Amino acid sequence: MYILKFVLRSWWRNKLFVTISLVSLVIGIACTNLLTAFVLYEYNIEYNNPNRDRILRLTQTLPFAQQEMQGTFVYHESVPEIISQFPEIEASLRTQAITHTKIRVDDQEYSELNLLSADSTL
Repeated sequence: MYILKFVLRSWWRNKLFVTISLVSLVIGIACTNLLTAFVLYEYNIEYNNPNRDRILRLTQTLPFAQQEMQGTFVYHESVPEIISQFPEIEASLRTQAITHTKIRVDDQEYSELNLLSADSTL
């Protein structure tokens, strides 16, 4: 009981320190909750898709200078070759991000759009 009284008196005397500590604790817990919610959402983004176990992304190792990177670039002409070598592939889709795009509709111009192009198999 003595320790509890000591803590409460200390908090009463140092109100600014206690306020700053509690605000930082609340902000930390809120950020942790937001990060957890984001990770769970991203992890379960394909949860309702019945074919989620059949969707794959083809990547390759690209050697650059002193390091290796993972890339997803596939030449258009190589897609039929890949499909013929792997009979498990039922369909393919190629997408490409388009950056630094400007679109003009009538007199309005839209820029900095995040666009994604897909081939005709979509």
